Amino acid sequence: MIHRLKTLFIGAALVTPSLAFAHSPIKGINNFYNGVLHPALVPPQLMLLIAMGLYLGQRDVSQNQKPVMSFLVAAIAGLVVAGFSSGFELQVLMLGTTIVVGILVAADLALKRHWRIAMVALAGLLLGLDSTQETLSGMPKWVTLFGCLIGIALLLMFPMALADYCRSKEWQRIGVRVIGSWLVAAAVMVVAFLVVAPI
Repeated sequence: MIHRLKTLFIGAALVTPSLAFAHSPIKGINNFYNGVLHPALVPPQLMLLIAMGLYLGQRDVSQNQKPVMSFLVAAIAGLVVAGFSSGFELQVLMLGTTIVVGILVAADLALKRHWRIAMVALAGLLLGLDSTQETLSGMPKWVTLFGCLIGIALLLMFPMALADYCRSKEWQRIGVRVIGSWLVAAAVMVVAFLVVAPI
């Protein structure tokens, strides 16, 4: 009898889901930490950050000063726009950018400096614009967006540091390139699903 009641309760819970938003805050933690965690919880953002970090990390640190600065400036601009908007549909565009960057990582190709800066700035802008918090307004929204900036910066630095560390040995460089190819495959599959069965 108890087993049947448990089954009935679980079944009722599954067929009555609560309202969900793509960028809704996590209950129980404050707005700043919600923002910090946000890029890690949105798969297209996380994939783009990993791909971009690996791409930058494949180059020497001296070559990354201007690209990283352009990334941060573009991300801040995107977050400011997101603070005054109700949201953008950028999932496919971010996944497309992930595919391009992932191919560059997998092939270990170095773009000319101005192209690299433009691509990195585009990624930062997309990440900022996609961080709109639909359920927040006023100061809580801006605190969350500031947290998003910190999360975006941290999630860019980790794969950058990994790729930079792996530059010393050939087999480690190959490992980074393999991760790039996996990101391409995953992004292509998600885009295919979105095209075949759009949400």
